[in-house]
Amino acid sequence: MKQEKRSEKAERRNSISDETFNYYKRVHESFKDLTLSGIDQDIFFTNVFRQLENEALVAHKKTDSYKEKLHESKPDETFHKQFFKISKLIINSSHFTNYVSDKAANPVIQLILHITCQLKQHKGEKLCKKLIRLCGFFDVPAVDPETPLTDHTRLPVLMMDVYATYLVQLLLQHCSEELFLAWYESSFKDRLIAYAIHEQSNYVLQHVIERCSSKEMFTFIFDEITPYLEDMLSMKHMGVIKTLIRKCLTLGTKQKKIVKKLLDAFHCTEEDKKILIVPLLMVMKTYEVYMENITIDDEVEKPEKFAKIIINIHGSMIVQTLFNFGNPKLFVDSFLSLTPKQMVSVMCSYFGNFMIKEYFKSSTIGEKSKDAVLQKISGSYSDIACDRIGSHTWQDIWNYLNINQKTNIAEELCKQIEKVRKNKYGVYVYANLALGTYRHNCQQWQTSQAALTNKRKMFKDILDPNEVRKKSKKSSKSKENKQDCLNSNDQPDDAIDFDLFKPKNKVKT
Repeated sequence: MKQEKRSEKAERRNSISDETFNYYKRVHESFKDLTLSGIDQDIFFTNVFRQLENEALVAHKKTDSYKEKLHESKPDETFHKQFFKISKLIINSSHFTNYVSDKAANPVIQLILHITCQLKQHKGEKLCKKLIRLCGFFDVPAVDPETPLTDHTRLPVLMMDVYATYLVQLLLQHCSEELFLAWYESSFKDRLIAYAIHEQSNYVLQHVIERCSSKEMFTFIFDEITPYLEDMLSMKHMGVIKTLIRKCLTLGTKQKKIVKKLLDAFHCTEEDKKILIVPLLMVMKTYEVYMENITIDDEVEKPEKFAKIIINIHGSMIVQTLFNFGNPKLFVDSFLSLTPKQMVSVMCSYFGNFMIKEYFKSSTIGEKSKDAVLQKISGSYSDIACDRIGSHTWQDIWNYLNINQKTNIAEELCKQIEKVRKNKYGVYVYANLALGTYRHNCQQWQTSQAALTNKRKMFKDILDPNEVRKKSKKSSKSKENKQDCLNSNDQPDDAIDFDLFKPKNKVKT
């Protein structure tokens, strides 16, 4: 009986497959009568390509049974050939340049590129090169030295288009390293400031920075962009800043220089002002505006002035990256300058939660500095545990604490165990921190927590990609040192208000 049902299903699939193939064949034959300029055609072609790539019309179901059915109905090479035929017609169409900047047609071209790169990598590389050439990015006129750095005439027209930039970003992800370097020379070199300032092109610049894989190339990009860091902040183009700082971390270069540029941008280069760099980043305000707000609060005489910090999402992401720098002492000292009430506010805020987690997760921040945060909020552990966000914060940082820190936290929480256990948020802290076990058998609790800590250390290389990156760098350096030793016969040496940003100087031209 089961065998008959399986054979019926197989026959049904084959018949559907044949019908679908004939349908796509008719599409291919009648393509000249169709166009991609309408939203109906966009949906039509998108569904055609997704089926050819073995994606369902409704791509939201991700259950196991759905994946099994999808695997069973995988199209063969015949379908792939039909896909490449239809794609070739679209790419070679006389209307292609209009498709690139069209709201409906552009997603279809993106899908063609995405599917081609997945099905055939060598064809994907050729398609990337062809699309870049068809868009005219290899034929951009040379930059006139007399043109201002911020002048949009430095940019190719499609780089400023709302829809074309999405295709450009996808091309930057899929193109080969050799193609990227050639493209950079023709379309990006000596134009980066114009990209950073433009409202659409700055997203392209973020992908250019992200794609950069060598320190030498990143140095050229860094030196060209960073003199205008404050101007980018004033224009709300935070993505470029975040990507730049993140790349300084991943490549392990220019970290001291980017810190200096940040201090300049927030007007806190003096020694007595540097201590406020983290609070300034969290609220995304310059030193003068931040101090002006403090003065206003003094006049109003608020009892808990600045107790609750409204953390900016971009500032939070920047601080998270800075906590992982090779030498984060300036940011650690600045973070520890917060008052106990401010620190509790950070732990109980949504974006502050990520900052605290990254602080305790960082391998470049010492245990004493982590102890200092816990000491600062001592006496407020139960209040944090009973907060909607604070309860998550305790659970998020728990795996990054040593046994002594865990014991101190559990001991203080158990002093108000009923308050924590009966709270709708605290009950999760009670369960996940195993406070019940600690209360009745402290020795068993410590043994189990120590075992979990040791297990996490064993799998740290797998769980934390930063550790893998560090080890790979160390191994590559040791190999270079060994090679040098062999060659030379020597021993190797062991809420956002960006209008508040008022640049001191206007952008130089």
